[in-house]
Amino acid sequence: MISVPPRSSKACCGGASHGSTGSGSGPGWSGPEPGAPGSATHSATNRQIQLDLHRTLTTNQHFSSPSSPALQQLRRVLLAFSWQNPAIGYCQGLNRLAALALLVLQSEEEAFWCLVAVVENILPPDYYTKQLLASQADQRVLKDFLSEKLPRLSAHLQLHSVDVSLVCFNWFLVVFVESLPSDLLLRLWDAFLYEGSKVTPIITQIGDHATPRSLREVVFRYALALFKYKEEDILKIQDGVEIHQYLRFFTKTITDGRRLTSIAFSDMNPFPGRLLRNRRVLHLQRLQAELQDLEDQQEEFLTENLTEILTENRRDDKELDVSEDEL
Repeated sequence: MISVPPRSSKACCGGASHGSTGSGSGPGWSGPEPGAPGSATHSATNRQIQLDLHRTLTTNQHFSSPSSPALQQLRRVLLAFSWQNPAIGYCQGLNRLAALALLVLQSEEEAFWCLVAVVENILPPDYYTKQLLASQADQRVLKDFLSEKLPRLSAHLQLHSVDVSLVCFNWFLVVFVESLPSDLLLRLWDAFLYEGSKVTPIITQIGDHATPRSLREVVFRYALALFKYKEEDILKIQDGVEIHQYLRFFTKTITDGRRLTSIAFSDMNPFPGRLLRNRRVLHLQRLQAELQDLEDQQEEFLTENLTEILTENRRDDKELDVSEDEL
């Protein structure tokens, strides 16, 4: 079981002790077990986590059985995280990140702190919040880079009306868990955690959102490398539906990890962090503006409908009054 100290997450997985493991009564913990009856996260969060437990790494022997101890470990890690970060609570996708951490670290507490580090230190804010703003922004940034780094492929996808975000959104949200063979996935995660922990993010305020100055390139590099790896095969497909079906599964067919890494860190150069940062800021601002426009339209629609309803009610009342007078 996990004991959760006061809010002070590590910069990366591993490192100093965070409090004793045991019965859930470690330093800083004064309430019931996270997600237990009586805690604030019990109802909706607990239900969603319980549903997602049996959808997690279903082909892995440690998670394939409903009675597997690993599933209960995963449940406790996710519930503890929902207490640690109530702004997010639980979001689909976190189960896969936590499951990978459990498999590699083989410790509930270390897996918990790894999840905290990835969500709170390495990935940008708003990646797992309700509106997924940063996740949406990253898909637009990816399309920008795709058109520059792989112009033939980008034009081919546009010609056949293929939206890569339908596939890539999940890549980014779970950092490729269940999208790559395990040896390639662990190689990617080594780079992801190493690059993600090299620099402590400096926070810059953008409107109502804080964004790290040091934004991570690894996920973008590997996403582009995957497309480059299979570019010629994709260009041969001349039907939009077939392209989309191919994109859903092609990552599982990649076997040469050295080549993929070489493409990511050599062929994709130059990849300036400042450009990535600026584009992320730009698309976040555009998304915020679009969201505000949508909210304004909804409010205007509701106001118009309410006005029409009130007008009709007044008309009906007047007709009723006239009818009563005639009687």
